[in-house]
Amino acid sequence: MAPTADRHRWSDHRLRGYVRELGGTPQEALIHPELRDYLLGVLRADLAVVDGHRARADARLLRTPGAVFHGLTAPVAEPDGWSLAFRRPTAVHAFAGGHFYLFERAEEVADHRHGARAAHAARTGAGCAVRPPTHTPRHEDRTGAVLVTANNGRPTAAVSIRQIAAAAVPLYLSMIAASAGALVDTAVLGRHATAELAGLAVTMAVFGPATAAIAGAQRGVMPFVTEHQDEPAQLVSVLRNGMWLAVATGGLGALAVAAVPWIGRIGGVPDGTLDQLGLFPALLAATTLLTAVSTTAGSALIGLGRGRLVMRSGLAGTGAAVVLSLLLVGGPGPLPSLGLPGAGGAMLASSAISAVVAQVALRRSPQLAGHSLRLGRPQPAQVIGLARVGFPLAATVLIKFAVLGVLAFSAARISTEAAAVHSVAVALVNLMFTAAVAVGQAVVPVVAERLKEQDLAGVRAGAVCGLIVAAGAVLVLGGLLTAARGSVLSVFSTDPGVRDGLVDLLPLVLAATLGDAFQALFGFGLIGVRRTLPSMLCFAACYSVLAVLAGPVAADGGLTALWGTLAVVNLVLIAAQGWCFRRYSALAVASPVPA
Repeated sequence: MAPTADRHRWSDHRLRGYVRELGGTPQEALIHPELRDYLLGVLRADLAVVDGHRARADARLLRTPGAVFHGLTAPVAEPDGWSLAFRRPTAVHAFAGGHFYLFERAEEVADHRHGARAAHAARTGAGCAVRPPTHTPRHEDRTGAVLVTANNGRPTAAVSIRQIAAAAVPLYLSMIAASAGALVDTAVLGRHATAELAGLAVTMAVFGPATAAIAGAQRGVMPFVTEHQDEPAQLVSVLRNGMWLAVATGGLGALAVAAVPWIGRIGGVPDGTLDQLGLFPALLAATTLLTAVSTTAGSALIGLGRGRLVMRSGLAGTGAAVVLSLLLVGGPGPLPSLGLPGAGGAMLASSAISAVVAQVALRRSPQLAGHSLRLGRPQPAQVIGLARVGFPLAATVLIKFAVLGVLAFSAARISTEAAAVHSVAVALVNLMFTAAVAVGQAVVPVVAERLKEQDLAGVRAGAVCGLIVAAGAVLVLGGLLTAARGSVLSVFSTDPGVRDGLVDLLPLVLAATLGDAFQALFGFGLIGVRRTLPSMLCFAACYSVLAVLAGPVAADGGLTALWGTLAVVNLVLIAAQGWCFRRYSALAVASPVPA
């Protein structure tokens, strides 16, 4: 008899409902955390054996007579199928009741069993087989469970670390590919015309923070998606209202990007540079809106544990961007060179492809069970609920962009060489910190899943496992950069002074990056428990101090003092974010935020 579903892979929430449906389990066993986790761990092991069984076509049939006993309303009963395991016809006995009919019909069952044995003994003197031939001893089931769960049914640390790492790798590759694609745009435009490259820089100064803030805001959808992944109707509601939030955030970002010519004039950008923009801001405004749609679908896929599909979406868009940039901007052969508008067209097409691939993948997710994702009418209460988690993330991103800009100005005041060293150091940080962001996104569903089960220890264990993975990723990347520093740094600059300055600064760069990664992981943990405002406030307080200190520190101690201050601020931020996560994770378990 083939199983009907991989029930041992169900979430704890769904498995509890299944146990209630079966009946026979005291309600207290499903309420008490330790007893509930132990019960679900054992049940998962049993179901793994049952659902994993496949009858062999050449299996030897049992020669002994069989009798099948079952409850009439048992949701897992398939009495007729057992006859296929015996050579002789089997007697089927049905009793009033469900899966645990035996508790209420013990004497009646015993009478039937003894009657069947007596009848068979009268004919042949043999016994009667009454148990399924695929029965596995209980101790073997529990041994199997040890491979995937701890004694309380929660995934072990090793399993969680592997799960987070496996989910983070495709996300990291996708983000690195996107960064590489952006470099192609810059390189192609730089070869085309310097004035247009300046126009690209001016527009990207608005486009970059806008899209980063949108990505931060839409990450707030992830914990709600994870919570309702086994409830298609509620999941569809979250996704639809998440898309409405994307329309709102994407629309605001698009307006900001479209206003680049006016922002540039207010900021004193030369008219010659602004005259090169043409349709480019309008094309990037449309790109911003599509990026919001794509990011929302990506966040939902991560929440559903389908990060590889996010990588496919990202790589498809990046590949299109690279090819179209070379064709539209460079104009090889007989093709005309479109310059900056060509770059805008390439970016718009890339965003459209990413959005389509991500949306198709989301709509095909088995968790949606065929439900439509048409926008419909927004539910303001739920949109606001999603925004309460997402908007503090967007604000955090904007604060970081602003303060890092202050650091760049402070470095530029030291000297031209110091500005160049600082710029390359920031590029190296982004390469390493991106890994921490990928790990953080992978941590959110893990934390949200344990929050759904009101498992405080599991919530905190998920964040700790994320810290371990992030630390390992940053240290590995930092070690590779250190070992190959000569080759790596030569890619960025051939100036001996710049390269020597980078070598001297590298230890502080690694320390600042590791601190930033740790504080970010606690921040992502707070996303998982839907308490992002405290994280933003901690970040704003610490980085405000950094902004105030940056100028005087850089003037007195140069780049070493500036990056040392950044490392110390990140260390303080680790303590603040860690305290917030510890406090608000406990509050979230005690009083969850409604979706």
